[in-house]
Amino acid sequence: MKSQTAIKLFAVGLVAAGVTAVDVKPSVAGMFDGVEVRVASFGGKWRKLIESTVGEAFAKEGGKMVYVAGSPSPNFAKLIAARGSEPPFDLMETTDDFLPPLMAKGMLDEIDYSKVPNESALPSQNKTKHGVLTWVTQSSIIYNTEKFKEHGIPVPQKYADLKHPKLQGKISIPDIAGGGVMPCLVGMALEGGGSETNIQPALDLIASLDVKAFWKGNSGLRTLLKSGDVWAACAGVHTMGRLLGVAPLWATHVEVKPGIHGVLKQGWLVKIKGGKNDAARDWIVNHFISKAHQEGVMKGWLLSSRSDVLADYASRDGMDFMRLKPDEVKNMYSIDFSKVDRAAYTEQWNRKVGAGS
Repeated sequence: MKSQTAIKLFAVGLVAAGVTAVDVKPSVAGMFDGVEVRVASFGGKWRKLIESTVGEAFAKEGGKMVYVAGSPSPNFAKLIAARGSEPPFDLMETTDDFLPPLMAKGMLDEIDYSKVPNESALPSQNKTKHGVLTWVTQSSIIYNTEKFKEHGIPVPQKYADLKHPKLQGKISIPDIAGGGVMPCLVGMALEGGGSETNIQPALDLIASLDVKAFWKGNSGLRTLLKSGDVWAACAGVHTMGRLLGVAPLWATHVEVKPGIHGVLKQGWLVKIKGGKNDAARDWIVNHFISKAHQEGVMKGWLLSSRSDVLADYASRDGMDFMRLKPDEVKNMYSIDFSKVDRAAYTEQWNRKVGAGS
């Protein structure tokens, strides 16, 4: 009885700490019997996808994935706090903005691609010695087709088109504190002749708009689009995908530079330096870029990192609100986060856009 009570208390402690083991039964025998790998990634439906496509397969080999829930920012903070001791997890799913500081601080191990056969399905730009691309979204202008037609508003071709008089009070822009702000902010800056080191054109444009809401979370933005309170928003195309058949929406990809349409936001899986069970980590990396997992990524309206999965979806009707063909994906802008100064951006935003956000 005491041992059962201890087990229950231990499980409660893990949940309270944001650490949960994938709830699948391990097989009796496999190449990773008794091996535990801690994976830091997002929660909710994303966790369920990982469990179904990666966790269950790992369990069949006798292993156990321990899930450390959290967004990249708090997980990065956990790594900083653990410097000099064992890292809090072995693998981390992060976003492109955290790659430069992770590398600069020497927090990443190299991937042994001889143990990752699925890497052959990735374009060269979707893999580095420290990580693999696991998902992508494309920043766009999402607009209400019915409202635009009803009020005679032209389909937006550039961010400056949001200045249309009939759109004022009906626009949503990501907040400077939100996770979706960088692609929109940099895209607006590029269109206005700026760059990662000069976002003033973007701030000038935003300050000139009558913004209905500065969104911080995607669910809140979807509510505004669904209700019709917002007619146009700067957001990733996955936002529109999740409202297909629910609201009359479409997306347009702004030509931010000549021949370059839209800005990417990317998710990467990296190996944390000092992490345990290297062979198991490479095995899990391989399954994150498996066809099964990447098809699950597409079902959530994010873009796969695999060329074959993108090609399959590009051939389907009604998918052209996303840029899926190889040349289309290639001709999108990837932010150079080594040049991004988020603190400076925030200070400039507060001066120019002010308390309206």
